[in-house]
Amino acid sequence: MEVNLVGKTELWIQNIKLKNADLTEIGKAAAEVLGLKDDEVLVVDVSSDHITLDVLRNTLNMEQFMGKEKELLRRLSKIEGVEGTEKLQDTRRGY
Repeated sequence: MEVNLVGKTELWIQNIKLKNADLTEIGKAAAEVLGLKDDEVLVVDVSSDHITLDVLRNTLNMEQFMGKEKELLRRLSKIEGVEGTEKLQDTRRGY
């Protein structure tokens, strides 16, 4: 089932810290998990305890994002410079 994101394309990942991590690699890893092209996911904000990704698509198939939280977090945790806490979680904005 295809879902129209109605312009709500941000994906927040909370309780994560970056220490010289490659933002492009983070975007590519997220795109891979979501079944998107490398250039369809960008890191648009980095805070002391969260990052915000932007999905550059108007629609997604539900299978692309439903139930992908653990896989996404596992994939990100393998990137050098990405640190999480036991409270690491993702929070969707808009979908």
